[in-house]
Amino acid sequence: MLKFKVTFLPDNITVSVEKDATILRAALSAQIYINAACGGDGICGKCKVIVKGQVSSQPNGMITP
Repeated sequence: MLKFKVTFLPDNITVSVEKDATILRAALSAQIYINAACGGDGICGKCKVIVKGQVSSQPNGMITP
Protein backbone atom coordinates (compact mmCIF):
# COMPACT_ATOMS: atom_id res chain seq x y z
CA MET A 1 0.00 0.00 0.00
CA LEU A 2 1.13 3.56 -0.72
CA LYS A 3 2.74 5.31 2.26
CA PHE A 4 3.40 8.95 3.04
CA LYS A 5 5.82 10.69 5.37
CA VAL A 6 4.34 13.09 7.94
CA THR A 7 6.61 15.38 9.98
CA PHE A 8 5.31 17.11 13.09
CA LEU A 9 6.99 20.42 13.88
CA PRO A 10 8.51 21.97 15.94
CA ASP A 11 9.63 18.61 17.40
CA ASN A 12 10.65 17.26 13.96
CA ILE A 13 9.01 13.88 14.62
CA THR A 14 8.45 11.94 11.38
CA VAL A 15 6.16 8.94 10.89
CA SER A 16 5.24 6.88 7.85
CA VAL A 17 1.49 6.44 7.33
CA GLU A 18 -0.71 4.64 4.85
CA LYS A 19 -2.61 6.54 2.17
CA ASP A 20 -5.94 6.61 4.02
CA ALA A 21 -4.57 7.56 7.46
CA THR A 22 -5.79 10.74 9.09
CA ILE A 23 -3.46 13.37 10.53
CA LEU A 24 -4.93 12.57 13.94
CA ARG A 25 -4.04 8.87 13.51
CA ALA A 26 -0.53 9.83 12.34
CA ALA A 27 -0.08 12.01 15.42
CA LEU A 28 -1.19 9.21 17.72
CA SER A 29 1.25 6.79 16.05
CA ALA A 30 4.01 9.33 16.80
CA GLN A 31 2.80 9.52 20.43
CA ILE A 32 1.66 13.12 19.90
CA TYR A 33 -1.63 13.94 21.63
CA ILE A 34 -4.05 16.28 19.83
CA ASN A 35 -7.15 17.27 21.81
CA ALA A 36 -9.57 16.70 18.93
CA ALA A 37 -13.02 17.56 20.25
CA CYS A 38 -14.63 15.92 17.19
CA GLY A 39 -12.95 12.57 17.84
CA GLY A 40 -11.27 12.57 14.44
CA ASP A 41 -14.33 13.41 12.34
CA GLY A 42 -12.55 16.40 10.75
CA ILE A 43 -14.89 19.14 11.92
CA CYS A 44 -13.19 20.85 14.89
CA GLY A 45 -9.98 22.00 13.15
CA LYS A 46 -7.57 20.81 15.87
CA CYS A 47 -5.59 18.69 13.40
CA LYS A 48 -5.50 21.32 10.65
CA VAL A 49 -2.14 21.21 8.84
CA ILE A 50 0.11 22.90 6.30
CA VAL A 51 0.97 20.56 3.42
CA LYS A 52 4.19 20.86 1.41
CA GLY A 53 4.79 19.18 -1.92
CA GLN A 54 2.43 18.02 -4.63
CA VAL A 55 -1.08 17.42 -3.31
CA SER A 56 -4.24 16.21 -4.97
CA SER A 57 -7.39 16.20 -2.87
CA GLN A 58 -11.12 15.85 -3.27
CA PRO A 59 -13.60 18.03 -1.34
CA ASN A 60 -15.16 15.99 1.44
CA GLY A 61 -17.52 18.46 3.11
CA MET A 62 -15.37 18.82 6.20
CA ILE A 63 -12.54 21.27 6.87
CA THR A 64 -11.65 23.25 3.75
CA PRO A 65 -8.35 24.89 2.78
